[in-house]
Amino acid sequence: MDLPASRSRKEEPHKQWVGPKRNGDQNRLSQGANIQDSYRKELFEKTNKHHFIHSMALLCVPLCSKPVWAGTLFTSGISLFCGSFYYHALTGDTTAIPVAPVGGSLLILGWLALAL
Repeated sequence: MDLPASRSRKEEPHKQWVGPKRNGDQNRLSQGANIQDSYRKELFEKTNKHHFIHSMALLCVPLCSKPVWAGTLFTSGISLFCGSFYYHALTGDTTAIPVAPVGGSLLILGWLALAL
């Protein structure tokens, strides 16, 4: 959409796109976080993938026989598992890493609750 010379994008902030513009921009999300270390950048991207997969699993929760259990387990697992790795990737601090196995166990239980 071409704007007339009298109107610029700055005058219309509601029409500016803030998220990734193309499919290739998803791997640039970790660059926006200004992560310099390659290990932490890879950790951020893998955590982002796990977060996405389990968020998509949350869409199936209303269809299972025990949606409250599955939803609670998935939400808690995502928060603990992904949250600890996001924190480590963004700050470099390893104090939250011991929480990750608890979150991973909750995610496994969430998958079981979804399947049963």
